[in-house]
Amino acid sequence: MTYFLFFLIGLVFLLIGSKGVINNAIKISLLTKIPTFLIGMTLVGIGTSLPEIMVSFLGGIDKANNLALGNIIGSNIANIGLIFGISLLIKPIFIDKKDTIFDLFIMILTSSILFFTLFIDGIPFYIGLSLVAVGIGFVIWQVMHGRHERIYSPQKIISQKPFITSFVFILSVISLFFGAKLLVDNGILLAQSLHISPIILGAVAVAIGT
Repeated sequence: MTYFLFFLIGLVFLLIGSKGVINNAIKISLLTKIPTFLIGMTLVGIGTSLPEIMVSFLGGIDKANNLALGNIIGSNIANIGLIFGISLLIKPIFIDKKDTIFDLFIMILTSSILFFTLFIDGIPFYIGLSLVAVGIGFVIWQVMHGRHERIYSPQKIISQKPFITSFVFILSVISLFFGAKLLVDNGILLAQSLHISPIILGAVAVAIGT
C-alpha cells in the first residue's frame, strides 16, 4: 500500500512539474523573443512528452528497462487508442494529408524499428543511437518546415517578472525529476509486491498516468 501511495505521489509531482516546465519555458521564450515557430515545434512538441522522457530516462539509469519500455509502448497506445479515439467520438477530425504524410511515415518507421529489434533480439546500443538520430533529425526538419508556417502564436501577454518565471521553471524541473524518481522506484517495488512484470505496470499504470 505504501508503494502505491508513493507511486501516485510521484505521478502527481511528475505531472505538475511537466506542466510547469512547459508553461514557464514558453513564457521565458516569449520574454527572450525566441521565434514562436521554434517554440511550437520544439518546446511544446517535446514538452508534452516530458513525463515519458523522464520516466524512461530514470528507468534506464535504475536498470528498470522493462518499466521504461512498457511506458513507451503503453503511452503510444494510450495516445492513439484513448486520446485520439475519444477525440473522434466527440468530433470528427479532418487533416490535410500533405501536412501529415511525412509525420506518419516517421512514426511508422520508428515503430517498425522498435518492433523488429524487440522481435529479433532486444535493443542494442546502436539501435538506440539510430532512434535518437532520427528524433533529432525530425525535430530539425519540423523547425525548418515551421519557418514557413504559423505553428504556434500565443496571444496572452506575459506580465510575470523574468526572475519569478525562471524560479518557477527551476522548481518545475526539480518536481519533474523528483516525481519521476518516486514513480520509477516505487513502481518497481509495487510490481514486485503484486508479482507482476514491470513492463505490464509501465504499459498500463505509468503510460496512462503520464
